[in-house]
Amino acid sequence: MRLSAERDAVPREVLRALVLAAHRPDAAETDRRLPSAAPAPAAPVERGDLPPFGDGAPDNHVDVGG
Repeated sequence: MRLSAERDAVPREVLRALVLAAHRPDAAETDRRLPSAAPAPAAPVERGDLPPFGDGAPDNHVDVGG
């Protein structure tokens, strides 16, 4: 692990305490700290950039010269 700060911006004791307190969170801590996932949409999301014909892939064709 590496932790850094601008010289004299943070006392070394504070940086040392932060490094010593760092740990890999368990599942309960992760659940408390991370936002819950957004619910999945009930229907497929409609994309506006797909052509109404062919295989549905966007047309990325470019002319000569790119």
